Amino acid sequence: QHIALTYDGSTLTYYKNGRAMNTLAASGTITDTGANFGIGGDGDDGNNPFTGRIDEVKVYRAALTVDQIALDLNAGASTNYGAT
Repeated sequence: QHIALTYDGSTLTYYKNGRAMNTLAASGTITDTGANFGIGGDGDDGNNPFTGRIDEVKVYRAALTVDQIALDLNAGASTNYGAT
């Protein structure tokens, strides 16, 4: 499965395997607070850890276009649009 989430300042969009599945209106900015960033659990307390496998995690400074998401889906780890 390839999962992508984008936020353009007004809309959160969830993509699964290159297809937009859902959107949600949102507002505000995403800032670097220095807090830990975790993937695969439901909080800092360690309860309910994810027991599967996750690879090729990328965080970008800007929302990718649908074409960039499709390229990322097909190219995997070789794409890099300014990932941090």
